[in-house]
Amino acid sequence: MILRVSAGAADEFVAAAELRAGELDIITSKSIVPAREGNGETLSPVGRRMHMVLFILFGLLSAGAIARYGLPLWFAAVLRGTATRMGLHQTREDDRIAVESACRGISRGVLVRMVHPGGGWVRSCQNAKARGQAQMVEGVGFAHAALSAAAWRRAEGPIPGKTSAKWAWPLHFGLGMWSAARYGRNYEEVLRLAQSADAWFRYVCLDGYGFKHGLLDFPRHRSSVAHFHAIPGYYRRAAFQGFGRALYLTHPGDRRALFELIGDVAPEHDSDMIEGAAFASVYYEPDRAVRAMRLARAVPYEWRPHAHLGIVLGFRVVAMVDPVVLNTALGTLSSAGAEAIRHAIHIADETEERIRNQHPVSGYGLWRESLAHRLEKERVLEPLYIEESAEGRRGNRGLVS
Repeated sequence: MILRVSAGAADEFVAAAELRAGELDIITSKSIVPAREGNGETLSPVGRRMHMVLFILFGLLSAGAIARYGLPLWFAAVLRGTATRMGLHQTREDDRIAVESACRGISRGVLVRMVHPGGGWVRSCQNAKARGQAQMVEGVGFAHAALSAAAWRRAEGPIPGKTSAKWAWPLHFGLGMWSAARYGRNYEEVLRLAQSADAWFRYVCLDGYGFKHGLLDFPRHRSSVAHFHAIPGYYRRAAFQGFGRALYLTHPGDRRALFELIGDVAPEHDSDMIEGAAFASVYYEPDRAVRAMRLARAVPYEWRPHAHLGIVLGFRVVAMVDPVVLNTALGTLSSAGAEAIRHAIHIADETEERIRNQHPVSGYGLWRESLAHRLEKERVLEPLYIEESAEGRRGNRGLVS
C-alpha cells in the first residue's frame, strides 16, 4: 500500500500542529530541550516538518505490520501469559507450572521462527525438551503463517518430508491460532484460509482458532466466543473443541468449575468442549496419564464417551510428535493400561485410513464419531478403569479432587 499525501495537506497539518503546540506553550517550555541540528542550531521549520512526517509514516507502517501479521501483539500477550495475569484457576503449583510452560513453549516457537527464517528453526525444535516440543511447533506454525501465508495458500507446509508429517497437527493448530489473531471474529476468512490445508487438518485449524479465543479472549470477555455458533458444519464443533482445550488450561485443578462452565457457555456443544478438555489433559501432561483417567471418571456419564475420545486422540498426537514421550507416559501405567492405549491409537489410525478412503474430503467428523462409537462398543479403555478403581475412589472425591 502506497501512502500519498499532497504537499498542501502536509503543510496545513504541520501548521496546525505547530499552532496548537504554541497555544500549550510546549515549544518554548523550559522543560523540553529544543531539537537541534548537527551544528548546534535549532531545527528549521522544514526540518521539524520532515521529522513529523517521518514520525507519522513510521507509525502508519508499524500499525500496518501489526494489522497485517498480528504477530507482535500476540507474541507479547503469550510471552507474558502467566497464570496470575491470565486469571486462571490453578490451586496447585504444578498446575501453574504446566500452564506457564505451555504458553512459553508457544512463544519460544514464535521467536525461533522469526530468528531463523530458513530451516534453522527445525533443528531448534528437534533439540527442544521432548515435553514442550509440540507447543514450540505450534508457535512455529503461528509465526510461519504470519510471515509467509502464501505457502499455506499453496497448500504447502513450512517443511517437507517426514518431519512435516510428524509435526502436521501442531503446525496446523498454530495456523489456526494465527488466523484468530489476524481475523478475529471474521470466521469466513478463517474458513477460506483453512481450505488451503489438507482436508483432515483444516478442522485442526478451527481447533486452534477456538483455542486462541478461549485462552486469551474469553477470560476477559465472555461474549468473545458467541460468534462460534454461526460457524457452519463440523467446523463449528472443531472450534468448540479448541475452546474446551483452552478451558482445561484455565481450570486444571478445579473440575467442578470446569464442568459448570462447559455446561453454561454452550450446552449444545458440551460434548465437543469435554473432548477438547480431555485432549488437553493428555497433550499438556502426558506423564500424568492417571490424572486424565480421573477426569474421565469424574465427568457426567453422558460425557464419558467424549472424554475417552479426547484422551485417545491426545495420546495419538503425542505419539505423532515424539514416540519417546508416549513411551515415557505409558511407562507410568501398568502393562494392561499401556496396551489399552496403544490398541486405542491403532484403532484410531485404522479408522482414519478407512474413512479417508471412503470420504476423502468430508470424513473428519464421521471419523471422530466412528472412533468414539468403537471405543465404547469394545470397551477399549476398560483396563484403565479396573487398574485405577481402588486408587481412583480414594483420590477422586467426586468433582473436587
